[in-house]
Amino acid sequence: MKIGIFGGTFNPVHLGHLAACEAVRGTRGLDRVLLVPSGSPPHKQAEEGLIPGVQRLEMVRIAVEGMDFLVPSAVEVERPGPSYMVDTLGILQERHPGDELFLIVGGDTVGELTTWYSWRRLFELSRIVAVNRPGFSPGFDAAGFPGISEEILRQCAADTVEMEEVDISSTRIRQAAAEGEDISIWVPGGVSEYIRTHGTYPA
Repeated sequence: MKIGIFGGTFNPVHLGHLAACEAVRGTRGLDRVLLVPSGSPPHKQAEEGLIPGVQRLEMVRIAVEGMDFLVPSAVEVERPGPSYMVDTLGILQERHPGDELFLIVGGDTVGELTTWYSWRRLFELSRIVAVNRPGFSPGFDAAGFPGISEEILRQCAADTVEMEEVDISSTRIRQAAAEGEDISIWVPGGVSEYIRTHGTYPA
């Protein structure tokens, strides 16, 4: 089985996230995609308005209702300490023995991968799939990834998925929600209702 791993703060999850999952699923032939809200993201410790992981996980659960190939995962929310993706992949590999894992990242994140904790191990545990806007090259070159074989980097480049850029920002959604604006054009209906009824992003 081919399983995609799509992690993020999902603060909140929005239609752009779901579109990226659909694009990767269709082009890479994935059987399912796990959406993994971060528990304590080391790169975003000071993110303004970062709500508790259990709330972000609940919004992901609401967002994927009726979409069988999308599966919410609590692996990071339930784990104490910083949410390092390499640890998450290790746990998921143990839970899905024999399955092939595909780590889904934004094309603009590729250049930051070498700053991630134990980043070389990411390439051992998964295939890296960059979701890219048309015409933008994520740059899987040997000079930028010392210690990773050219064969693996060629595979990463081949796995890159192009899709039209979806102009949706979680920051903008939080601002709009705090101001009482309609956010239903950016998030699934159930998520919009959750945010409204729970006052998730107060002014």
